[in-house]
Amino acid sequence: MCGPFDDVYGYLFQIFDYAAKFAVDKNGKLVHKYEQPQFIEALDWAHKLAKSGYLHPDVLGGNSNDGTTRFYAGKALIGAGGQGIWNQTDAQAGTAADKNYRRSSFKPFSADGTSAPRLFLTPQAGFFSYLNATLKPAQIEECLRIADYLAAPFGSAEHLMVNFGVEGVDWTKGANGPSPTKAGLRDVQAQTFPFLTSASQVQYNPDFPQVTKDRCAWNAEAAKHVYKPVFFTMNITVPKRYATADAAQAVEDTIKDVAHGIKPVSAFQDAIGTWKRGGGDRLVAWYQSDVLDKLGTGQ
Repeated sequence: MCGPFDDVYGYLFQIFDYAAKFAVDKNGKLVHKYEQPQFIEALDWAHKLAKSGYLHPDVLGGNSNDGTTRFYAGKALIGAGGQGIWNQTDAQAGTAADKNYRRSSFKPFSADGTSAPRLFLTPQAGFFSYLNATLKPAQIEECLRIADYLAAPFGSAEHLMVNFGVEGVDWTKGANGPSPTKAGLRDVQAQTFPFLTSASQVQYNPDFPQVTKDRCAWNAEAAKHVYKPVFFTMNITVPKRYATADAAQAVEDTIKDVAHGIKPVSAFQDAIGTWKRGGGDRLVAWYQSDVLDKLGTGQ
């Protein structure tokens, strides 16, 4: 069985323009995304999609983990995900299933078809490496030398070794740059090392230059519509007494059920009422008084 759409709900914020977490109204008051009109509009659209028969039945059954496999097999034509999948590895897997495979992405657009699209930025740094303070100076220096090697710039011999392995064994020079051998495809795990450190990111997909062109073109278009969200890059630790309300797991579970057509949209509204009474309002008030009023929006 198939359906045009895979699970796309998690990325509807790009179309319906609801906040990453908070927005600030004209009176300077915080509004949680759950209480934005755009949020329930997006959820209502997702619910209608699920009920229409256009959502893949596996998604309705709770299987959102095999979306990539369904996409490669042509059983789902429209999916959602981050840019991390739009690369050489994706092209290799896709063309193995269909020689004409080419991943594409919609240019940013708005739900009403007239408003300018808006995409909120996410923090530039998401992973950090830490060295144990009890290490001996010689050990710290050794770790820093390793990090320095791994951070060698794109095009250097070190960068080639870290990302592609040994020339002649794991890769050979091709018209479009390093071309992995069977051994390279099997043995090289380039994505392991960047968790310590890496060079500045460069879009480069050996043997698949069109992937690089397509992704860069999308990024150039998307960059026209970005903005800094409320509390951008601010590292905020919520007091333990508000942790449950901040996670809002019961609300998130209800959202998933509504988006998959299991529960009506009214179930979300009921869940929000319970969330607000159970600590949601106090959570927002804390963000207002202890973060926004004291430190600003971070924008």
